[in-house]
Amino acid sequence: PLVYSDQKLDATNNWEWKVKNLPAMTDTGETYYYFAEEVRILKNGTEVSRDNFDVTLPSTWAPSGQLRITNTAKTTSVTIDKTWLNTNGTAFTGTENFLPEDISVVLMQRVKGSGTTDDPKWKQYGYDSFTITPDSTGKWSLTIENLPLVTTGSTGEWIEYEYRVKEITVPGYDTSYSL
Repeated sequence: PLVYSDQKLDATNNWEWKVKNLPAMTDTGETYYYFAEEVRILKNGTEVSRDNFDVTLPSTWAPSGQLRITNTAKTTSVTIDKTWLNTNGTAFTGTENFLPEDISVVLMQRVKGSGTTDDPKWKQYGYDSFTITPDSTGKWSLTIENLPLVTTGSTGEWIEYEYRVKEITVPGYDTSYSL
C-alpha cells in the first residue's frame, strides 16, 4: 500500500491537504480505497484531549470522492431538580398550594477550575432566566441542553467551561445548593 506521511492541517493551509492523481484502480481492475486517520489534535503545540470533541471519520473513500474529517466540540447539559423543605428539613411533595407557581434560575458559566464556588468569575450565561414549574406529580425539574464544553479564546487558546445555576430569590425561603 501507498502511505503518505503525517500532514499538519491548520489555518495556514485552510485545514486542507490535497493529494492529486491517485490511481482509481489496480492494474487488474480492482478499486483502490483510501483512508485517513486523525492522529492527534494540537493547540499552540499542546495536545488537546479528544474528550472535548466528537470526531467523525469515514471508513473508506473512493478516488472519485472527497475525504472529510469533522471535529465537533462536545456539549453538555445541566439538570436542575428543585426540592422544597419545611423548617424541620422534611421535603414537601411539591404540590402544596402555598408553594409558588414557578421559580426562575439563571445559568452561570466560568472557565473550568478557575476558582472557588462563590468566586466572582461566574458569569451569567445567556440573557434570559429559565423558569421551572412542577409537573403533574409535583416534581420541579428542568434540563438545559447543548451548552458548550470548550471554545477558542480571542488569542486562539482553548477554553473549557463549567456550569452551575443560581435561583432567583423566592420570598419566604432560603436557598441552598448541592450536587
